[in-house]
Amino acid sequence: MIARCAILVALTASGCASYASRLSATPLAPGSGEIGVAVDALVVERGREPVALPLPQMSYRRGLRPGIDIGGAAH
Repeated sequence: MIARCAILVALTASGCASYASRLSATPLAPGSGEIGVAVDALVVERGREPVALPLPQMSYRRGLRPGIDIGGAAH
């Protein structure tokens, strides 16, 4: 049982860092949802030249009950 809980926590808490700061820390009202779209830039070095690649991000949050919401993002 503890192993299952540890796996669940690891899967739900893992994710990629994002510099898109359009979300606030205020929880959503119960039953309401929020869709977000952002574009970051990923700079990689190809040979000797740095190249900026677009990195789109889409996210969704939904209020569950007062003070608690849940969400996810895809890059």
